[in-house]
Parts: sequence; C-alpha cells; structure tokens
Amino acid sequence: MSSVTHSPPKSQQPAGGKKFRAHVNQFQATGRMKRKTDDDVHSGSAKSQKPDFGLEVLGEMMMRIEARMQANTETLLEKLKTFDAMKERIDKLEEENERKTEEITELRDFIFKLGNRVEIMDRKQREKNILIYGIPSKKDRELSAKKLVNQFIQETLELSVRAQEARILENPDTDAPPTILVELYSVTDKHTIFKNCNKLAGSSISVQDDLTPLEKKLRKDLVPEMKKLRKEGKKASIHRAELYVDGKRVNKSGTTSNFWKMKTTPTHMAAINQHKQ
Repeated sequence: MSSVTHSPPKSQQPAGGKKFRAHVNQFQATGRMKRKTDDDVHSGSAKSQKPDFGLEVLGEMMMRIEARMQANTETLLEKLKTFDAMKERIDKLEEENERKTEEITELRDFIFKLGNRVEIMDRKQREKNILIYGIPSKKDRELSAKKLVNQFIQETLELSVRAQEARILENPDTDAPPTILVELYSVTDKHTIFKNCNKLAGSSISVQDDLTPLEKKLRKDLVPEMKKLRKEGKKASIHRAELYVDGKRVNKSGTTSNFWKMKTTPTHMAAINQHKQ
C-alpha cells in the first residue's frame, strides 16, 4: 500500500514556519513601496525639469522683445528729432512766405495806384479829343489836317466850332480816307459836335471819342450785350466805356448807377471808377 503524506493544518504548523512567511510578506511589501517611491521620484524630477526649460525660453523671448523695443524707441526718437527740425523749417518758411505776401500786396497796391494815375492822366489828356473817320476826296488831302477838319465842321456839320489841333493818323499817301485826331478847345465843343452828328447819316463819315486802350477794350466787350438788349426792345447805347439802358448806366446784373464790370484787371476798373466819381 502506498503511503500518503498530509500537511498538518495551519494551526498545527510549527511556529518557525509562520515567522518565515511573515518575513517574506514584509520583504515583498517593502520592495513594492521602494519601486513606487522611485517612480514618484523620477516622475517628480521630470516634472520639475520641464518648467525650468519653459522659463528659460520665455526669458530669452522677453530679452529679444525688450531689445527690439529699445531699438524701435531709439529709431522713433531719431524720427521725432527729424520731425522737429522739419517743423521748425516749415515755421520759418511760413513766416518768410507771410512776409513775402505782405510785400507782394504792398507792391500790388503801388501798381494799382500807379495804374489809376496813368489811366486818369490819359483820359484827362483825351477828354477834348475826337476821331474823324472817312473824310473823302484825295484833293482835300492837299489841305492841312487842321484846315480839313475846320472845313468839315463848318460845311458838313454846320457849326462854328474850331479845331485847336489836328493830325492825320493814317498814311496820307494811300487812297483810303484818313483817320484824323482832333483836339478841340473844350469838352463843350466836343458835345456840340456829337449832337450834330445826325447830319452824317447815310455817309461814310463817323465821329468818335478818342478812347484809351482800356476803354477801347471795354467798349468792344460791351457791344454784344448792347445788341442783345436792343433785340429785347430796350434802348441801349454805349458812351465811352459805359453801357446805358433807357438812359441809365448799368452793370452786367442790371443794377442802375454802377459801372459795367468787365473781365479786366482791378487796376483798370479802379481807374475807371475813380475817374468817374
């Protein structure tokens, strides 16, 4: 018969076996705790090194940003200095320009006044003058200009007015009737001649005022407006450099008692106004 060996129950195991088992269990527990502690240490060191690396990079970035800001600040300061210099230069130029403007204004005023005087003197010198166009007959040219004019005034206009001076403006050797500049003794004599010019209707002879160059320009510019007003049935006429409608002097807008405002220099217009006041 085979023999079977049975282990004694735990309660019957010797005391030395229980102590051994307890040591083994303690050893295993101690090993597990150590491994866990090592893992925690390694994990903690890794975590602590990671933030250190990030702070270093962030510090470098901050330094670069500060360096750029410093460079930009210096550049901005240089530009501000340049701007201040430019502004100072502009201020000086503005002051100089203002001074030049004042000088130009004074010069214009001087020219303005000088133009007035010249225009007024020219008109004053011409106020007794008339121009006679179209006195015919080549035979009459053998007479002096003064005799020719006096003969025309006495025989054609039937007046006793006499010319003080007269001279032919056109070439007397041509066949065309001459233009004669006549200086009379008074403005009254001139008005008398104009009142009798209706006797020249139907002839080629005409008598006109001796106008200044400015007055000729103004008169020429007034002619289209005069014709327009006549077509509208108004009684329009031009006297020297002035437009009259129904016996009243008018300007372009139709206001009475004002001079016609033409496209000309202020000097010329002022000369007209001052002369007429």
